[in-house]
Amino acid sequence: MRKEEGDVWLRTAQAARRDHHYHTATNALLHASRLGCNAAEFETAEILHDQGHVDRALLMLEAIEMDVHAVRMRIPRMDEAEKRLAATRILLATNWMQESGQKQGDEVIARYEVVTQLQPQGARGWFHLGKYLDFLHKTQVQQATLRQAQLANKSASPEQQQQAAVLVLRAELKYIGDIVHCYSQSLLHGARYLFQSLPRLLTLWFDFCAKARKRQFAGVPEVGTVVENLNVEIVHLTERLPEYYWMTALPQLVSRIAHTDPDVVKRLSVRARSGAVCVWVCVGVSVHVLSPGQCPFVLGATRPSLTSSGAVVSIRSEHFGACVESIPQASHVDRCRLDEVATFST
Repeated sequence: MRKEEGDVWLRTAQAARRDHHYHTATNALLHASRLGCNAAEFETAEILHDQGHVDRALLMLEAIEMDVHAVRMRIPRMDEAEKRLAATRILLATNWMQESGQKQGDEVIARYEVVTQLQPQGARGWFHLGKYLDFLHKTQVQQATLRQAQLANKSASPEQQQQAAVLVLRAELKYIGDIVHCYSQSLLHGARYLFQSLPRLLTLWFDFCAKARKRQFAGVPEVGTVVENLNVEIVHLTERLPEYYWMTALPQLVSRIAHTDPDVVKRLSVRARSGAVCVWVCVGVSVHVLSPGQCPFVLGATRPSLTSSGAVVSIRSEHFGACVESIPQASHVDRCRLDEVATFST
């Protein structure tokens, strides 16, 4: 009973802190602490952080900096409660160390990796690791691009310019696989970071595959392996993520249905077989993002779900017919091909 009461006081403190009622939150945390709630310490540190006392918050979490290597060695001997508390402590401290500039680079990555090892089924560790790698990715690409522009302005030799171009390409390759993997894991373990992880993951995949298709990575042999690894991650997600996850990114998916990479289009067609087919077609045609060749492809991919879903069958004639009639207005499509795709049993 004391534990349940302590949890109630903790949730009260969390709600008060989010509304910036810090006095109320502090009082609730005093009650939670007296009832033996271990997580009250973390909430107290978050109040200090929100009030701008970052150093005091860090001191509360780690009076002496934690040796993450030692923690990693102790993981097999820790029970689930100890793992959860250690993961929360390290995650909060690492976030604030990174935000305040006290730690950067490999030290931050090592601490986030320990969090994912302590709580491999938790979305928070994976998301924050991916977010930090994404930050490093953007920073290094910007620095390499700036260096390339500076050399171009200084009329550098062709060899120097080529070296600078390769550095830009390698900067794009360095972290992208790990970023996509981390965002993928955060999605597989909960919807908490859905609206941050999925759009960014798809953007990285779309843009990188488009550049690879245009041979912008010439001279970098490992690009093929990176593209394959990204495709494997996407296939894994399409097989395991709930359908409503993809609905949140529907406009983004529709906008890339005419992607230049056939492998990307093939994987997008998996999404086109879902129950949201009518939305795919209506949105895609209405904003004129589908090319003449892609319109029949998308309409054809919709057929299995249109004929098997009773909910869609009831509205298929009206919506599907409207889409068919809209395509010639949006682009000059071979009418014979369109009629061939549109013909199915009523």
